[in-house]
Amino acid sequence: MIQLNDKITELVDNALANGCPCILASAAADGEPDIGYKGSLMVFDHESLAYWERTRCQHLKNVLANPKVVVLFRDPKARGQLAFSWGCDGP
Repeated sequence: MIQLNDKITELVDNALANGCPCILASAAADGEPDIGYKGSLMVFDHESLAYWERTRCQHLKNVLANPKVVVLFRDPKARGQLAFSWGCDGP
């Protein structure tokens, strides 16, 4: 798991103000995908993200049914400011 350090917190928490809101992709229990901007996305603690659910609760329903999600953060101005690694299990 990635540790959300102070630099990541600063970038994510200011993403909307910087014109680069984060994107959340989720999937329902049956695999139906949903993707949308989450301008309210913020770092909750060093391991968790949070957002205000304002879109007819579809993402919330998906996360409750299937907690596997993707959050996309992209800010070209921040390029090169982040350096982190994590392990993954694989063959």
